[in-house]
Amino acid sequence: QEAKAFAEETGPGPDPSQLRWDFNHPASSPWNQAVISQLMRLLTDMRQKWTVEPRSDEYWIDKITEKFNRIKRRVNRAKSHVLDDLSIETSVDVAARLADERDKVLMKARRDMRWRTKYYHRKEITKAMLAVKEAKGDDDALAWRFLNNVITTLGSDGMSSEDSEGEDTEPIFCTHILPWRRDIIKELNIIDQQRLRDSDIFSPRGAKSAKRIRSDNFSKSERKVVKGLPRPFYDQSWLAQNKGMSSDVPFRWMSVYATD
Repeated sequence: QEAKAFAEETGPGPDPSQLRWDFNHPASSPWNQAVISQLMRLLTDMRQKWTVEPRSDEYWIDKITEKFNRIKRRVNRAKSHVLDDLSIETSVDVAARLADERDKVLMKARRDMRWRTKYYHRKEITKAMLAVKEAKGDDDALAWRFLNNVITTLGSDGMSSEDSEGEDTEPIFCTHILPWRRDIIKELNIIDQQRLRDSDIFSPRGAKSAKRIRSDNFSKSERKVVKGLPRPFYDQSWLAQNKGMSSDVPFRWMSVYATD
C-alpha cells in the first residue's frame, strides 16, 4: 500500500531509517528507485572512507539493481505457488519445493565437476603419453598426438555428463548421450584405459576410476551444443539438420586402435 500511494503521489516515500524494497514490482518502480537513491546517498558518504579505486554512480546503481533482482528471485521462489488443483502451497510444501530445487542445483554442480575432471584427466594422459612416445621414438606417437588434439579441441564442454548409480562405495556412472557429437567412445576408452595400464607414469592422486556404462538407450545430455568445432567432431546426421554449427578449420581424423 505504501508503494502504491507513493507511486500515485498520495503518500510519503521510503523511510531512510527503515528502507524496504517493494518486491511486488521491478527495480524500475518509483518506490524502488527511491530506495536506490537513498542507498546511493549512504554510499556517497561511505565511499569517502574507502581506499579502493573509485567507481561511477552508474556502476554502483547497476550493482544495487543486480542485488535487488537476485533477492527478488529468491523471495518469489519462497512464495506459495498455486498447484494444478488450484490449491495453495502450504509452508511445508514450499520448504519441500525449495529443498528439491536445491538438490537439483547440487546435483548439476556435481555433474559439472565430473565432466571437467574428466577433461583434465584425459588432457593429462594424452599430453604425457605423447611426450613419452616422442622421447622413445615410438611409431604410435602420431596416434597420441591425434588423441591429444581431439581432447584439446573438444575442451571440457565437449565431455559428456554423467549420473551416478549403484552403491556409494562403488559408484557406477551412466554416460549421457551428446547427440551433436561424433561417436568417439573408442578413442575415449583408449585414453581412459591408458591411465590404468601405466600407473607408473600417472599420479594415483584424485578420485578412484569408476565404472562407466555407455548405451544408446541412455538419456540425452541437456548441456548446450559446443559450436564452432571442426566439422569431423560432429555427428554428420545431426549436422545436416543444424547447418552453420561447425567451423571451416581443417582437422584430419585418424583411425586409432588399442594395442596390448
